[in-house]
Amino acid sequence: MATIVENKLKDGIFSYKLQIRKPNHPEIFKTFNTREDAEIYAFYKERLIDNMENFEVPIEQRITLKQVFELKIQDSKELAKRSVLDMENAFNLIHDLLDYNRFVYNITLEDWEKTAKSMYDLDVFMGAKTEAGKRKMSPLTLRRNFACASAAFSTAIGKGFKIENHPLKILQTFINPMLKDLKKDK
Repeated sequence: MATIVENKLKDGIFSYKLQIRKPNHPEIFKTFNTREDAEIYAFYKERLIDNMENFEVPIEQRITLKQVFELKIQDSKELAKRSVLDMENAFNLIHDLLDYNRFVYNITLEDWEKTAKSMYDLDVFMGAKTEAGKRKMSPLTLRRNFACASAAFSTAIGKGFKIENHPLKILQTFINPMLKDLKKDK
């Protein structure tokens, strides 16, 4: 509720003090030179306060793919250097195929599956980074990269973010069956 109080100053000029009080919101105090300015401000400010929850975006819809990996890397500083490097390598491979500034809630399971298939077709280096050392990515390397991504998502979920662990689903539905088929062929 808005209250406007008219005050006459020493020089005969009026000022208009506005007070807006709303439940669960801090009080607002402002002074204006005209009553009309105070009324206009009160009108719009009250409506904004009443509709504030319509403008709030849940944190789950504001976290990016890069931020999910950064959370995991921050938590992994105590782990072996190899684990941190694996996480960074997985992020570098994935962010070449998926926009890392994209919000996680916009990335679908189909996007992750497409990323896994594209990643599996990539040439990777074995040993020294020379043309002679290039080969197609193995299913185990693909699995390790998606396991890192899944671990990053699990960390974010553990911190309270309500997001789906799509990399884990890709491990379960695409990569692990591929590994089983390879074992049967041997």
